[in-house]
Amino acid sequence: MDDTEELFRSPAGLFDQTYIAIGTLIHMFAIVESSIFSVFRSYVGIPDDVTRAILGEARLGDTIAAFKRVATVRGMDAPSKTLVDDLFARTLALKKYRDCVAHRSFHLNMDYSPFLVVFSLHPTAKSTKGGLEVRYTVDEIDICTREARNLSAQIFELATWLRGHPLEASFDQSALDALQRLALPETPILPTSPDQQIQTNK
Repeated sequence: MDDTEELFRSPAGLFDQTYIAIGTLIHMFAIVESSIFSVFRSYVGIPDDVTRAILGEARLGDTIAAFKRVATVRGMDAPSKTLVDDLFARTLALKKYRDCVAHRSFHLNMDYSPFLVVFSLHPTAKSTKGGLEVRYTVDEIDICTREARNLSAQIFELATWLRGHPLEASFDQSALDALQRLALPETPILPTSPDQQIQTNK
């Protein structure tokens, strides 16, 4: 039985619940990506159309790398560098979960309670030797979405501050304080990453 057959044999309520969880994570991460592009445009301080010509449709990692190069050239101070490094590291870590749920087929394993959403590389993998499945509960996918919401709020706040402070190399205390207020009391503890699961299952 392939993933599609097994998915459609699942109870309708679990099917709907899973797609809501996956769709919400994909949507929230798209907002995170948009906010990072906005941060870059605001920080570099060149016209929007020029920035789009340089970085239009660039990969997220390329945009983050470009931001860091500009920050180094402009002499960003240590507190600001620590802040953006943390936001970018969390974003790239979360991207692995988004890529997993967005680009893999899946089926539901109801032998467990709560049931597992099993994402598979099997249809497109170069080899069928182990390490082809990643398993999450809907609650674990929702934890990733919670982190995406928090990241998008913080990054959007950063972009807003930058638009009001053109050509500033670093962030003042008001910006740092605002980002701290937006931080969750406890950073969500993300489930085991897709990469780690694949390595463990080999």
